[in-house]
Amino acid sequence: MTTLDNYIGRNVIAGVLMALVVITALFVLISFAGEFDDVGRARYDYWTALGYVLLRAPRRMYEAFPVITVLGVMVGLGTLAGRGELVAVRAAGVSTLRIVLSVLRAALLLMLAAFVLGEVVAPPAEQYGQQMRLTALASRVGLNTRYGLWVRDGSNFVHVQQVTNDGRLVGVYVYTFDRSRRLATVTYAREARPAEGGWRLHQVRRSHIGREHVETERLAVLGPVPLLPADVIRTVSLSPDVLSVWRLRDYIDYLEQNGLDARPYELAYWNKVMMPLAIAAMVLLAVPFVMGSVRHVPVGQRVFTGFMLGLGFFVVSRLLGQMVLVLEVPALAPWLPLLGAVVPVLLVIGVGVVLLRLRL
Repeated sequence: MTTLDNYIGRNVIAGVLMALVVITALFVLISFAGEFDDVGRARYDYWTALGYVLLRAPRRMYEAFPVITVLGVMVGLGTLAGRGELVAVRAAGVSTLRIVLSVLRAALLLMLAAFVLGEVVAPPAEQYGQQMRLTALASRVGLNTRYGLWVRDGSNFVHVQQVTNDGRLVGVYVYTFDRSRRLATVTYAREARPAEGGWRLHQVRRSHIGREHVETERLAVLGPVPLLPADVIRTVSLSPDVLSVWRLRDYIDYLEQNGLDARPYELAYWNKVMMPLAIAAMVLLAVPFVMGSVRHVPVGQRVFTGFMLGLGFFVVSRLLGQMVLVLEVPALAPWLPLLGAVVPVLLVIGVGVVLLRLRL
């Protein structure tokens, strides 16, 4: 059976690679076209835009891996079925379950590839691409660290502990230097909210540093002040999907220790943890659609079916994930991010198992 496993595995992996190339190429073309509006601003040219899009491609490939998997499995097995090879294998006494196990064996390599892509390649590539785009567009320097966001804007160095989902900044430090590069003022605000003309700072403590003494004043509200453009914050702020699973775990602990909302990061963490199981679930879902009388089913129809299955999983998982972030159920609050990642996968496994039982 090792020969059969290897043969089926090669065809499945070839189908997945084909789907990967096509989907990645579409993403690059569409994303590159979307950058044309910013080309020409400051030092942002076509080559920089292309580099930014290519650096973002690994993350998009990782996010689309379940869709790519179901497409690749249906194309790979569909090719075997179209040549009558699956019928011959079944006639030789090989059960549908045995074929599924052969496909799952190949899926182990896909899981490893997804892990390397999502945890090793994509996070640094995405962050470097964002930094490159920011520097070219606005000539500002931003550093996205595990403990917050650092951004330089002229003579100001800004440290933001957290950027919330509604656009507020939590824990803002502004260090201002004079022309001789001496620290002139240090401003701390517990919170900053977008306002017309800049940001409105709340619960402010501002220290003026002289050569001989330091004067400190406290203000309930300050501003609006031109702290940072909102698009700069959106560009370099910590995004849960950008971080690796290890950094996500550390950042979740940091947020919880400081009493900040960690649910978006917990959801991203569990989505990454569940990715291998999601790939296996998509294999279970794809195989029943290939088994049976598929020799007369056009390749285009199989591709369309696989695309719709993968797209359905993607939409349901994202929709359910966003729903758990807004639900207010105190008894389930600690488990909601986990449920948001696990439930879509379990649904797909359930549907796949039922369909397989009908084929056995």
